[in-house]
Amino acid sequence: MHGRFSLFLCGLILFVSCGCAVHQRQQDAPLQAAEVNGVHLGYRILGNGPPLLLIMGYAGTMDVWDPAMVSELALQRTVILYR
Repeated sequence: MHGRFSLFLCGLILFVSCGCAVHQRQQDAPLQAAEVNGVHLGYRILGNGPPLLLIMGYAGTMDVWDPAMVSELALQRTVILYR
């Protein structure tokens, strides 16, 4: 099953990187802010549908996500990005 998921991700990356459906929604979504336990978090919400939280590992921020991939996901999901 792990191999199928990796194959799916590779296919998704190729599809998005070919420029099939490039939108600039990520940059158009307003930057919102929340304070949680004294920590200030910036976030963006795009799209409609079941929620999908994108978590960037290590020291990355929401700006590291490929806008084309995020836009494609936001066509069918509510995508939540945070800093």
